[in-house]
This record gives sequence, structure tokens and C-alpha cells, in this order.
Amino acid sequence: MLQVVKSKAQDGSPDAVTRALVDELVGRRIEQYPADIVQLAKQCITDFLAVTLAGTRESGSQAIAAELLDGRDGEGPATLIGLPHRTSALDAALINGMAAHALDYDDVSLPMSAHASVVILPALLALAEKRKSPGRDVLESFVAGYEAGARIGMYMAPTHYDSGFHGTGTIGTFAAAAACAHLMRLDAERTERALGIAAAQAAGIRAMFGTDCKPLHAGKGAFNGLFAALLAARGFTSAPASVECANGFAATHAGACNGEAAFVEPPGGFFLRQNLFKYHAACYMTHAAANAIAETMAAEGLSADAVERIVVTADRSLDSVCNIAEPDTGLAMKFSLRTVAALSMLGRDTSALSSFTDEAAAEASIAQARQKVDVQLADIRPITRTGIRLFAKGGRTIEAEHDSGKPETDLALQGARLQGKFRALAGEVLGAARADELLDVIGTLEIRPDIGAMMRLAAKA
Repeated sequence: MLQVVKSKAQDGSPDAVTRALVDELVGRRIEQYPADIVQLAKQCITDFLAVTLAGTRESGSQAIAAELLDGRDGEGPATLIGLPHRTSALDAALINGMAAHALDYDDVSLPMSAHASVVILPALLALAEKRKSPGRDVLESFVAGYEAGARIGMYMAPTHYDSGFHGTGTIGTFAAAAACAHLMRLDAERTERALGIAAAQAAGIRAMFGTDCKPLHAGKGAFNGLFAALLAARGFTSAPASVECANGFAATHAGACNGEAAFVEPPGGFFLRQNLFKYHAACYMTHAAANAIAETMAAEGLSADAVERIVVTADRSLDSVCNIAEPDTGLAMKFSLRTVAALSMLGRDTSALSSFTDEAAAEASIAQARQKVDVQLADIRPITRTGIRLFAKGGRTIEAEHDSGKPETDLALQGARLQGKFRALAGEVLGAARADELLDVIGTLEIRPDIGAMMRLAAKA
């Protein structure tokens, strides 16, 4: 539980926001974590490795790896996931972070307004492998970084994201720095410096959604967060109170300075319990529409031919997130409500990567189905809730809605679904036997003496 000296402000938040975050961060220990938090952390690692392995096949990921490995000998202390090379910890953080977010199939933290795992874990795992850290230290530091990033995200919300900043690149840089500083056991002063160095580098804009620059935000956030912690460990200086000070991160990055939201106790004591995983290979804000359409058509026994029109009603903030009307690439399809709705209407498997390719973007049947979909925007809360009106032939109208913002409470069920996703994605890269071996290692990570065994299995032989 966060222990801070409260100010006299009406919301009761601390005056020294950054230092309050730091004091909580440095005191976190895995012995204090409930069993479900450790389980959730391992599920995040499972999902991260799955999407990263599959993401290495994307052209943007390959371009980043080729550029950073050009002229290098392919050796170093850190694994490149899904590749037969090794490199420096910093370059591994960038390359693995880019691959992790390349498919936009990774988990989501609404408090952070970011894709948390794909920016924290590339930095943390590269550092841990370099330091030969045990699995329990990785799990402990992942949770610590996640919770710190979530508090900063809540402090900045909603104006930071609404103003066009991409939280994965901005808030995620802080989260990665926090996790790495924690793994190195930096004291409070140096951890605060690490957050200041992170603040000096954090960047990412939502104008890049649907392009290779969106996953680059994750890679750069991981690189910059790790770089911040490494520099702080060497005595590198930064301004204190970097989140809240005059001309600091919040003031220059459209932060709401919402101390009440940031410093309230999260449900169940951990923001990690609100983590959301993806089972559609597209932007998370398209998932509610996909689920509402698929569930309605299955319940009513409808085929796409029986549908005259579907009206999707979503929050107006999604217009700048996932409302590309006529996507012409597989990546842009992932950010098109109309397209994801059309795929669901057609009964396509939206968990399959093959549903979101350049070839699929040019497919006439998908374009025709998309013409049956209208997107209407309104003020809807929570923004993860989407409604549909399905007009069937014969004059019947069916209304339904879905809220994709509710985390799964059955962690055993969630674990089984994530293992299925892992086998489907990782198996294509590593082979079924090696993928299963890697799953076994992740499942017992808290007793593993060195994270290197897991990372070696995640490399391509």
C-alpha cells in the first residue's frame, strides 16, 4: 500500500508526486505479492513472448533488426527473441520491443493508457539476462514497474492521451525505467533520477497509429527506460520531481495532474489486476464491436448474407484511434472499426494473423462487407463499451452491446486461453515442442535461478 505524506490539497494527493512514486517503488518485494499477482505477471510474460515471436516476421521489425545489427557480429549479453542473434541489452530492448508491438496483439493497461508489457518486458528481460537475474526478481520488478507506470498514467489522464500522446511511448518509458531501476536495487535518490532521465526522453504520438512507428514507440520506450536506469546507476543527473515540477513532464505533455486518481488505492491493491489481454489481432478498441457482432450473429443463427446493415456506436474518442474508413494495408485494417466489424460479420477468425494482411486488405469480399457497416460516434463511458444495431433481411432489427474493458476474474481460464494463443503464435516460429518447453519454464519462473534459460528457449535455433 502506498505510504505518503499527504498535502493539504483537497484531493489529498502528495506534494512530491515523483518521490511518492519512488518511495512505493523501491519498497516492493515479491513476498508481499498475493499469488494471483505472481500468476498475472507470468501470464503477461507468456503473452509478451507469444506476440514478440510472431512479430519478428513483420517487415518493420525486420528493418529495425537489420539496421541495428548491420556490421555487428551478432554476439552480446542479450537475446533477440525469435532470432538467431544476440546483442547489447539496449539494442535488444529496442528490437524486441518493436517486434512485441508490431502485430498490435499485445496486452493493454487502461490505467496506464498504454500497452504495458511490450514496453516494460523488453527492457527488463534484456537487463535481467545481462545481470543473470533469477526469475523471482524479474517477476517482482515487472509488477513494480507496472504499478509505477499505472500511477503516472492515472496522474496524466485523460488529457495526455486525448491530446494525441501515445502512452506506450510516453508513460511506458517511465514504467520501463522504474522496473529496471527496481531490478538493480537503485536507492530512492537514483531511482528518482532514473524517472527524470526517462521524462527527458519519453515520446510518442497517436498520429502514427496504423504505421510502423506505433510499435517503434514500444521499442524506443523500452530502450529509453533501460537507458535511463543504467545512466542513473552511473550517477547521471536529472531534475527532481520530473513528473510534477514546473516545465516538467505533466506540464509539457498535457497532464491532467490528477493526484486523486493516481494515489487512490487500486481495486484489490494492484493495477495489474485490471490488465486486459487480446484475443483479436487488432486494436483493443475494436474488440467490443467484434464481440457484440459475433455473439449476436451466433445467437440468432445469422449469416453475412442475411445482414443488410450494421450500425456500430462507439465513443467519439475512437475516431482518432481506430476509425480508418478504408484501410489499404494489413496493419491499417487493425485500426479500422468498420473492417473488424466486417470480418466478424463474415465469420472470419479475427484471432488469426492471416485475417490482417495486405492481401486481406485488397480482398473484394471484405470491402463489400465493410460497405454494410456504419460507424456512429457519441459520448460513451466507459470508452471500452460499444453498441450495435444489426438490420437483418426481412425487417428485423437486433440491438446488442459489449464492454471489452472488464478484466477476466477466472485466471485459470485466462491462462488456458493465453497458452492457446501462445502455442498458435510461438509454435509457428519455434516449433511445437520448443514452444511447450518454453511454456513450462514460464510457469515455474519464480523458482528459476537465472532468466537466461527462458531467454535461450525464446531465441530461434
